[in-house]
Amino acid sequence: MLIYIFVDIYPNPYKPYFDSQFKHFLQKGHKIFIFAQKEYKETLNRIVIENRLDENRYFYPSTLNNVPNFFTSLISLLFQHPIIFISKLYKAIKLTIINNDTFSSLFRIMLLPTIEPDICLVHNLAVAEKFTFLKYIYPHTRLILYFHGGEIPDTPIIKNKIRAFNYFDQILTNTQFSRQVVINQGGSADKIYVSPIGFNINDYPDIEKRRYKPDKKLRLISVGRLSKEKGLIYSINAIKELVNTGFTKFEYTIIGDGPQRAEIEELIHNNKLEKFIRLKGELSHELVIKEMANSDILILSSISTNTSAETQACVVQEALLMKTIVITTDVGGVPESINKSMKYFIVSQKDSHSLASMIRNVANLDEASLKALGEQGREFVINNYNINNVNRIILDESQFKGSY
Repeated sequence: MLIYIFVDIYPNPYKPYFDSQFKHFLQKGHKIFIFAQKEYKETLNRIVIENRLDENRYFYPSTLNNVPNFFTSLISLLFQHPIIFISKLYKAIKLTIINNDTFSSLFRIMLLPTIEPDICLVHNLAVAEKFTFLKYIYPHTRLILYFHGGEIPDTPIIKNKIRAFNYFDQILTNTQFSRQVVINQGGSADKIYVSPIGFNINDYPDIEKRRYKPDKKLRLISVGRLSKEKGLIYSINAIKELVNTGFTKFEYTIIGDGPQRAEIEELIHNNKLEKFIRLKGELSHELVIKEMANSDILILSSISTNTSAETQACVVQEALLMKTIVITTDVGGVPESINKSMKYFIVSQKDSHSLASMIRNVANLDEASLKALGEQGREFVINNYNINNVNRIILDESQFKGSY
């Protein structure tokens, strides 16, 4: 199969599930082309390097402001293949007018390949809004939208969600929660199928002799973008409460970077928590997994915003694969994305006191109880999130069952 994949940023260290999915397509013998607005190469994951995934990536203009960056490619097409250039230009102008698209869509049409793929897979609604012309240039292609959730803060609001949703042949999403979000925003229920993001289990080696609380010191970790929707302010306030009440035999590692970093650093400094909290910045996916393997508890303190909420929260399943206990908020689709025994550790959003209490509860569990929880968590992910199973819906249309 020939698969065109459309994303916002690639490579992207904050979305390692892209790497696993794209690698799986290649392993199954499919040919892929990845189209992205930009790349993030400061921190590259091993899968990207080993499989040369960035070599299959091409850029497209997200707005008129960066169209000039593509003039060289267009001029090259004009001189090397003038007939193709004129044909594409005519079609691009025609489609832009008919489809009432922005002028930047004209250039996106011009830069896409003329060969029709078997599948166009578009990740995220914001990206989908930029490609509501695909069926006109690839009329026989199966168009799939993977909906990961709403807009995160500080990103442009999607203007016509109903049009974007209903443009696609099929909509995949990772939880029943996010499925309902699609329906509430105008998506057609009979097009939607719940299919979670999958993981290559071999990338998460089993730790047979998993140890918890070495030297009786609790090891906490959070992983993700340092931004408001991740709720890290509340987890830091929970740490403050623990320290103020004499609970001090622990360390808290925060991995990631983002727009809220300065605010988080100031909060840590003002409360003299440097001894307990480490900001490690961005790490490769491989190093993140090692950090999880050496942690006792993953804290997911995410909160809902006016435009978005966590859906699957892939970092939670990754922690479970490493037999790490997870404490999460009741945000979005997260409660349906963890195993039954971990649901006990769910706390309300923005509730630092409850979070601090739950950390104490886990700290009081004995080694045998923690090991049992760890085993149950890993088994849950292996049974429900194996990429060999969940990717089948994309590759095999007969597996698709709408309104699920």
